[in-house]
Amino acid sequence: MKKRQNKKLFTKDEIKKISTDLPLRKALTKESFYLFFELYFTQNSYHEFNDFHYKLIKRLQKAKKPLNIISFSWNDIYKILLLAYPIWLLLNNKKIIFLSKTIKYSKKIIKNIAEELKKNEFLNKDFDEEIKIIKKQKIDIENFDNLAYLRGNYDAIFCTNFQNNLNETHKYLQNLKLYLLPFLKQKTQLFCYSDFMEKFSLIKIF
Repeated sequence: MKKRQNKKLFTKDEIKKISTDLPLRKALTKESFYLFFELYFTQNSYHEFNDFHYKLIKRLQKAKKPLNIISFSWNDIYKILLLAYPIWLLLNNKKIIFLSKTIKYSKKIIKNIAEELKKNEFLNKDFDEEIKIIKKQKIDIENFDNLAYLRGNYDAIFCTNFQNNLNETHKYLQNLKLYLLPFLKQKTQLFCYSDFMEKFSLIKIF
């Protein structure tokens, strides 16, 4: 059977044209996370992103279910899910929160976002005013122990740094379903990232 190719949404010529037109570039990248990532996050990568990465990017933007569990162990996936995607949401005035086993881990993610906003010259050039506003905002963080008290109107929830074995991780996911899922608004996206699941490239639960 012939391997199915995951074609890119934009051709190289289209990307080149968009990259030279600031008003068009800003308008399109705020609508399309795929294009946003392509223009602002692949240029400084050490290697080319493949079809698997672009498939994930498409799924992130199109995810409509209240709960979408994804677990990876690769740095490229971290860059997509916990760096580029949260920044794209913030630029679109979305409310997000990071949940983790420890507050320290969530603070580390927010620190990485702040550093990216500071060092990404192309992004700063295009979204200077928006980034200034984001830097003044406080991104919510919480630990898993307080799930029962979490009642925020969030557009996206990022859960990270689970326990170091699969059974404990499933336990936390069940707690998410019990204490958090019933209180989410219909279009809230819920993503879970774990950096220990080396044997599992993709896990979907519920």
